[in-house]
Amino acid sequence: MGSPAVVTSLSTTQYGVTGIGSPTGGAVTYPLAGAPLASGVAINLRRVVPYVQSTSIVNQGGFYPDVIEAALDYATMEAQQLAEGLSRAVQVPIGSGLDPNSYLPTIQAAQVAAAASAGAAAGSAAAASTQATNAATSAAAAAGSAGTASTQATNAATCATAAAGSAGTASTQATNAATSATASAGSASTASTQAANAATSAGSAASSASGAAGSAVTATAAATNAASSAAAAATSASSAAASATTATTQATAATAAATSATAALAAFNTATIASLRTIVTSGLADRTVANVRGYYSDDDGGGGAFIWTAASTATDDGGVTINPTGNAGAGRWLRWVLWEVSDSRLLEALQGRDWPTVARLYNGPRYAENHYDTRLADAYAAASEEV
Repeated sequence: MGSPAVVTSLSTTQYGVTGIGSPTGGAVTYPLAGAPLASGVAINLRRVVPYVQSTSIVNQGGFYPDVIEAALDYATMEAQQLAEGLSRAVQVPIGSGLDPNSYLPTIQAAQVAAAASAGAAAGSAAAASTQATNAATSAAAAAGSAGTASTQATNAATCATAAAGSAGTASTQATNAATSATASAGSASTASTQAANAATSAGSAASSASGAAGSAVTATAAATNAASSAAAAATSASSAAASATTATTQATAATAAATSATAALAAFNTATIASLRTIVTSGLADRTVANVRGYYSDDDGGGGAFIWTAASTATDDGGVTINPTGNAGAGRWLRWVLWEVSDSRLLEALQGRDWPTVARLYNGPRYAENHYDTRLADAYAAASEEV
């Protein structure tokens, strides 16, 4: 739920009104000067009249139609004013003892908590995604280091092979020198030269062997670096998994908060008043709400919200009070009046005191069986006498 709208009342010097009292209506001008209203700004106009009855008709006195018409118009304005206020109000069953002011703050607080939890879950999910990306980068670096180590190890092996070949060549040349010395005792100079060549070849073999050893050391260092990179990748992957777990936990909390925000919704959704009577109420929690979609059939206009009141023993009237089938003790479904006068037909019927139409639209087509139209008429007449 977003922040509540900012409401500002205007002083009488900020706007102008024409046509007051005119049967054809009038006009309101705002602002009187300056720039027009910004986009998204709304003005609400309300007619507020005091709840009084100032018309006096004396016995055998004048009975003027315009006086009667003015009194009826004023009563209609009072009824419209009441209807507008009720359309924005939270209502509870008559006699329930519940405070309607406690419902809306509870739902708003739960929705705010749900939004906060969802935001925290989204943040943790983003952090988990970033750490997973880092882990993938570290793993790629580790793979690169491992490839370098493999290449250097191959180079070391090649050098070692070359060293072995040079050593073999030196051995062969030494053998040839010895053979030449034995066979050609007179060719000492030649034998000496060949011996020198053999010594040179042996030196080359030693140098190659030293290079192979150096390459092997380099390969070992690269392998160590690869192992370190792999360990870093594993650590990053573990951190990503932990963040993902946190995100899941917070998402679960957000879901729970959203569930609590909608706890006031109907626990049952049934088609007709007849099916409402068949709901098993044994062990049913007090204040459980059932939504009835129609009186005789879906969407025939006679449904509504009913709340299970375990302590009620009110008489089943077929419309406002419903006693479950076979229930001989306490416990009744009571119609929960949460409607708004937004149906133009119902509003016109209320304004015209057309009580049969009001009863049919609100209580269903069988309203006459329980005399809802005459009850409304009697209640309105009694209230008018009190005024």
